[in-house]
Amino acid sequence: TVPPKKRSSTGRPKALNALRRRKGRLKSRMTALISKNGDPQHIQNVKNQLALICYDMKEAINKSLDLQEQRAVQKVKTNPKFFYSYAKSFSRIKSSISMLFNSDDEIVTDKTKMADLMQDQFTSVFSDPNSPHVQSPDFPQTEVKQPF
Repeated sequence: TVPPKKRSSTGRPKALNALRRRKGRLKSRMTALISKNGDPQHIQNVKNQLALICYDMKEAINKSLDLQEQRAVQKVKTNPKFFYSYAKSFSRIKSSISMLFNSDDEIVTDKTKMADLMQDQFTSVFSDPNSPHVQSPDFPQTEVKQPF
């Protein structure tokens, strides 16, 4: 027999999903009441229920964030990568490398040349130049085609 397909988690707490569905039902009920010129007190009651659900949703989100933060702090010594990836997820600045300087102090912006420069830097730092058995890797030049 084929095992059942595992559903991927959305990362949201299940309580939040239930509250979201309930909020949608109440909103549609409120718009129906308003369009039918329903009892103003009943409409106000539905609005109050919506406000309570929004508050509960905020509480569920805050609780989920607190639990994630606690997990990250607990794992800081055993799994620092988990902690730093959690901390980086809150970073507002997503930066990329836009240019590099080559050995002649010229600006390089071509992605393949930048990759070659970074590879040269990496091999110069992490290889032993005095070892006779270590050679610089020689990768074949591939042509990069743009899909557009």
